[in-house]
Amino acid sequence: MKKPLMMSICNLVFWVLVGFASLASAQTVGQLIPHKVKLESVDYLGKRAVKITEDGQVANGEAYAIVKDAVFHNGAIEVELAGRPADPASGSRGFIGIAFRLQNGKFEYIYLRPTNGRADDQVRRNHSAQYSAYSNFSFADARQQAPEKYESYVDLEPGVWTRYRITAEGTKGPPVCPRRQPALSDCE
Repeated sequence: MKKPLMMSICNLVFWVLVGFASLASAQTVGQLIPHKVKLESVDYLGKRAVKITEDGQVANGEAYAIVKDAVFHNGAIEVELAGRPADPASGSRGFIGIAFRLQNGKFEYIYLRPTNGRADDQVRRNHSAQYSAYSNFSFADARQQAPEKYESYVDLEPGVWTRYRITAEGTKGPPVCPRRQPALSDCE
């Protein structure tokens, strides 16, 4: 069964240009269905984009936009995105994510923590990209059950455009391959 695809945010300002192997695209506000987020069409660093921000205080896993008419189960997702904390003074690290296989409020997702990519602390840098599944395999569950298996370093900078590809096949957690450097060890 094919399932919708969504983009998730947590405490970030998030801009996105998305292209999927199935040729679905989310390059305009009209192509997204917001869920506890605000959508705005903007120009950002020389590119036309959709700005996605949380609509107030939102629980983890509850702020997202679904790409209209996109169905996805196995395949590739190619994304160009930029994200940074909405309030840098708050110390929030935030994250930007791509979720897929959405069904009955559950989904798998890959998220990036832009503020971790070039942190001084190596352990924090090692947590720049992570695979999880909401709601039954959270990042805390992944860290406890399989430390470091589903997380890796990615060279990220807050607010800078980053291209990456997610390949999902079967039940194996998908590899994430940023265009600059690989994130998870089994990238194609």
